[in-house]
Amino acid sequence: MRKKNTNTWLLSEAISPDQLIEEIAKDFSVQVELPQKTTVTYFDSFDWRLYRKHYLLIKTDNTWQLIRRDSGNPVATFSGKGRLKRRFAGSFSSDPLHTLLSSILDIRGLIDLVTFETLSQRMRIFNADKKQLPMSMFLSIRSVPDPALFLR
Repeated sequence: MRKKNTNTWLLSEAISPDQLIEEIAKDFSVQVELPQKTTVTYFDSFDWRLYRKHYLLIKTDNTWQLIRRDSGNPVATFSGKGRLKRRFAGSFSSDPLHTLLSSILDIRGLIDLVTFETLSQRMRIFNADKKQLPMSMFLSIRSVPDPALFLR
């Protein structure tokens, strides 16, 4: 969900974020942070049980979140390191997540619906008095093709 006083613009392909930063830096002091890369995967059962109950199950790097679709608010979270594939409700040791998923999925497994890679980079703009003007965030999102699709 967007915060108040937040504006969103899409850059045309004619200008890259680096070109925009160069242009802004001609008139202002600019501080650019290192880019952050994140992988996000959405899961559901083959018959869309979570979606029909107004939930989204999202795995971001090592964190799983069950989110309400209508509000975007997280309902339950599970954090775990490693590449363990969690395919059934019983695979989650987090009580709230395990309980909610079990009640919705029953014995159904989870499947990957779509995976995205996001690359975000924050830029702070300062005026001549060193007061921060707007803070900008460049966000690039691309879907990651499932290698299994090409093996069939």
